[in-house]
Amino acid sequence: MEIFIGIVIVIMLIDIEEKLKKLQVKEKQNHLNIGNYLNKQVYIVLDNENVTDYYLFSSVTETMGKIIDYDDTWFIFSYYNKNKRKNITQYLRISDLKSINVIR
Repeated sequence: MEIFIGIVIVIMLIDIEEKLKKLQVKEKQNHLNIGNYLNKQVYIVLDNENVTDYYLFSSVTETMGKIIDYDDTWFIFSYYNKNKRKNITQYLRISDLKSINVIR
């Protein structure tokens, strides 16, 4: 019986952890108001070194592009890569987004 109660407690803790993660993502999304930046020229700063071409999204390099679409977890960013000489469309996580800066 004690083992059963222990398993139930572990399952409840895992569920609570997942709900907290979802709330954190929604809070970050609401804080940044990604919808306000759709199809506008912006540059973004990311906080995840595992992203492809991460150096392009640092605060030192201002890679201009547009946020095309987004959902609860991901957003689509389209930009011109000077090294590859072509437009790149990339899916990025909202949780990795540190800031969005509008180009005036």
